[in-house]
Amino acid sequence: MTKIIGIDFSGAGSNNSVGKTWIAQGELVGNVLAIESCRPISRDCLIHKLESLKPPAVAAMDFPFSLPEIFARCWKPSAREMPDLWVKAACMEWNTRDKLRKELQTNKFAGLKRDSDPSEAISPLNIRMVQMTFRGMRMLHRLSLNAKSADKPLWIPPLLPCKLGADHHITLLEVMPGATVRSLVSDGHRRGYKGGKNWMNLRLEILDKLPKQAGKCGLSLSGVTERAELCLGNDDAMDAIVAAITAALWQLKIPAEKKYSDYPESSLVGWMYVPKPKDQAAEHP
Repeated sequence: MTKIIGIDFSGAGSNNSVGKTWIAQGELVGNVLAIESCRPISRDCLIHKLESLKPPAVAAMDFPFSLPEIFARCWKPSAREMPDLWVKAACMEWNTRDKLRKELQTNKFAGLKRDSDPSEAISPLNIRMVQMTFRGMRMLHRLSLNAKSADKPLWIPPLLPCKLGADHHITLLEVMPGATVRSLVSDGHRRGYKGGKNWMNLRLEILDKLPKQAGKCGLSLSGVTERAELCLGNDDAMDAIVAAITAALWQLKIPAEKKYSDYPESSLVGWMYVPKPKDQAAEHP
């Protein structure tokens, strides 16, 4: 049995406020993912939840784990891997981050993306993303420190895994629910279901097709249909559940659209897991 968590992360509000961040929790037994709950959560409670995980577990999180290479090398020239950047993010005061955000509005870095990002991804330095990016990086820094102090087998792809096999890791995985929807359901659904003119029909179609498409990947879903009304009424809840499905597909070794091994700088800038059905790709990342 593997603990599965999907997180739709938000940088808005205080650490204790319960608002835009949502968490979906479930268990993967064999090839069956049972979604047990989906609810809003404060960032403090989310951190405690992640710190208390025991292997095997996969937590799929919807925020950029790192930054585009050109910016990263200017921001911290000595950085060699993502954790080096997390340290700097953790040391930043809010007024510094706010100054950075304002500077990004007018400079050449604002629209930069990582080479491995899917086409629909927004730059981690986009004015709408930068606060979430840096809050998420600060959380990763705390989680990595906790894992070291507790001697937990934490793996954050594309960083090298610890010595234990993947089935015994706590894996933190960067995902994008919209990219998963586009890959598994159809390209036409990658935009619009979160607030386009036809959002209700798109969500209904996604909720109908996702179990079928997951089934083609060898994953059976339980507890998703029961939460259809919640997903129709709240796009953050829907993204948290899609993130959980993405985590389960990773655990089942469904291949990625883009392998991090194809991007030499991925250990510094991060990498997003977008599952691709087995009939469309040949390898696991």
